Amino acid sequence: MGKPAVLAVGLCVLGACSSSVPDYPSYVAAADRAICQHQIDCGFLDPAYEKDCEQQFASFQGSNATIQATYDPAAGDACLATLRGALDGFGCRALLLNDLSISAAMAMACANALTGKVQTGGTCRASAECAGHGTCVITFANNLCTSACVAPAPVGQSCGGSNDCVDGAVCQFAALGPTCVSIGDVGAACSPADGTGDCKPGLACAPSADRKSASCSAPLAAGAPCEASPEARGSCGGELICDLLLTSPVCAPEKQLGEPCGSTDACGPHLLCTSSAAATATCLAPIPLGGACVGANQDAACLAPHRCVNGVCSAPPTIGQPCPDGACLEGFCDATKVCHAAIAVGGACDPTVTGLFQCQDGATCDMTTKTCKLCM
Repeated sequence: MGKPAVLAVGLCVLGACSSSVPDYPSYVAAADRAICQHQIDCGFLDPAYEKDCEQQFASFQGSNATIQATYDPAAGDACLATLRGALDGFGCRALLLNDLSISAAMAMACANALTGKVQTGGTCRASAECAGHGTCVITFANNLCTSACVAPAPVGQSCGGSNDCVDGAVCQFAALGPTCVSIGDVGAACSPADGTGDCKPGLACAPSADRKSASCSAPLAAGAPCEASPEARGSCGGELICDLLLTSPVCAPEKQLGEPCGSTDACGPHLLCTSSAAATATCLAPIPLGGACVGANQDAACLAPHRCVNGVCSAPPTIGQPCPDGACLEGFCDATKVCHAAIAVGGACDPTVTGLFQCQDGATCDMTTKTCKLCM
């Protein structure tokens, strides 16, 4: 889809803002609906494409009915409530910020929604399948895709990402490399590169006045120094944004229609930071289907999932239609530049075709057999 946010794939398996759902497939489907509806409410997605948005998430996630884990509806409800709070708390910026504080809060609230059945060393498709809150590590080597559940690392040991650490810890960049550290309370040292993920939910990682260190604190007030990285911009409190147009960014009010901007999450509701014909990035309303689009990066200026074609925001191609720029509403763009339906596991595929959606159920195209295969 044109602009599903950075957070969408990360959150889409975690919850929705609805009543209790009885099983995991329903839980995931409800989450997808919640996030796609949030994109519509924020003016980032054409309402006519809500179902397509949900189907794209489903294609990415694969078949949830076969997941090797047990779903707990009560724990799932707690997870859903946390997602709802994250979307409400960050508003439309929730889908534009790559803020690890949201991920950390979700991880803590959702840890018991799924109990993995795969023991350490067993093959897996997702970390949710790993027992003991382990991580599913997928490796591509010698044209083969392999997977295995790895036990979470304790505090003090090296790690490759936040999900690699035991509960209550986060993977933080350190002098000797990424290391698991305890999630900090007020005053604890943190890394702005990790956003607010080093700190307990509700706290921000605030840089010092000289920007040489940082510590966990209440969300930053207007005028407070903030970090420019996408991971850290969510540290500003309330409706404040980190103003990247300043030499030394500080928390400031959201940019309004027509005002210059440094990133889309700097704009107010229903606005995107895009370049006009004058090539100046300003906060503008997304251009609807059939609207004129000129200037740089105008695909981003069109209301998703529409794309800028010959100066007009146009509907994306569907299965059977030409895809000259490689983008399709569903399925994938094959070697003949035509949109093709995703291929079932075991079906013939083309390993030279790039993209996530050639194979169904999260499978990949095996370069030796040229068939869609699940990692083993």
